[in-house]
This record gives sequence, structure tokens and C-alpha cells, in this order.
Amino acid sequence: MEFGRGWALLVLVAYPFAVLGLRRHPVRLGLLFLYATAVTAVTVFPIHVVPAWWRTGEHWWDVLRLIPFVVPPVGFALNIVMFMPLGVLVPLVWPRAATLGRILWVGLATSAVIEFTQLGLWIAVGNRRFFDVNDLYSNTVGAVFGFLLACTLLPSAFPPPARRPRGLRGDLVTGDQESRPAVPPEEFPSAVQRASPGRSTGPPPDPQ
Repeated sequence: MEFGRGWALLVLVAYPFAVLGLRRHPVRLGLLFLYATAVTAVTVFPIHVVPAWWRTGEHWWDVLRLIPFVVPPVGFALNIVMFMPLGVLVPLVWPRAATLGRILWVGLATSAVIEFTQLGLWIAVGNRRFFDVNDLYSNTVGAVFGFLLACTLLPSAFPPPARRPRGLRGDLVTGDQESRPAVPPEEFPSAVQRASPGRSTGPPPDPQ
């Protein structure tokens, strides 16, 4: 299993350089898949199945680490580096996610999935890994920092998402303000008469 971890770390180190040099969509998806495989290999595997009778006296909450910023600095820094590629790949594959707020939520959600998976494996099969709140912080910071770094180094690859234009009240569906020709003021009464043939727009008749 040590060989698998070494390969995963090699992918983590090498792939950001390939991402910034390649633009094709299948390549981006392939790199995202490789990245997800590498992170899974590092954070979930190997899985050790420990019988329940070997874990007598241990509780599921024994692996919880809920005090923030009580973590070795090297481990905190490595978690940041591990999630930096996420902030690069996600907006390349899904351009609508190329905002700071969305990348923050993607990093937090991905980190939470990993932490709860580790906790579930500990409860289910006895694979002892810690649920550490500091991993949530460091991984989220890593995704955001990777996104900001990529925007700085290659801004053309991360254009801001286009906003849908807003038209007039009658053109909210199309958003096109010029799709309907304007009616000149002098022709407005005749235009209303054509729109409502049963109604007269002229002055009322003079009573005799």
C-alpha cells in the first residue's frame, strides 16, 4: 500500500502543471478523476478491518478532534497543499463555479465528505482515522488559495461567470430590450385601436 500512496503523491505534485497547460475538456475531466483517486488513496486507504471484540472499551467519539488550531504545522500545511489542485480543476471543468464563494463551499463540502467517510469507516470496520476539524479548515483554505493562485497566474482561463441580462418588465423571459419595435408617440392611439378593434380610441361623440 505504500507504493499506492507514493503514486498518489506524485500525481498531486505533477498534475497542476499539466492543468495550466492543457485546455481540452476531456483532459480536464481526466485530471479531475486522477486527482480524486489520489486524494482518496491518501485520505481513505489503506482500510484495516478490525473485529469489534478487538475494540472493546473504545468509543466512536475517541477519534474526534474538535479543538481548532491544535495541529502540527507541517500537517496543516500539507493539507493546504493537497487541496490546492481542487481550486484549479473544479472551475476548469465547471466554469460556473469560478467564484471565490463557490470554491470555498466546494472545498468545505469535499473535506467534510472525506472526514465523515473516515468516521464512518472507524465506526463500521474499525479503520482508525481521526475526524479532525482542523482538516476542514486547512482543506478549505487550500482550495481557495489554489483558485486565487490560478486566477493570478492564468486569468484568461478563469473568466468571471457571465450574468444573465435583465430586460424590461415585458421582456424578462428573453432579456432583449430591442426585440420589440417602439411605437412613435403620434401613432400610439392607432396602435391601441389596432390592438383592440372593438374599442374606440377617438373622442366621445358630441351629444345632440
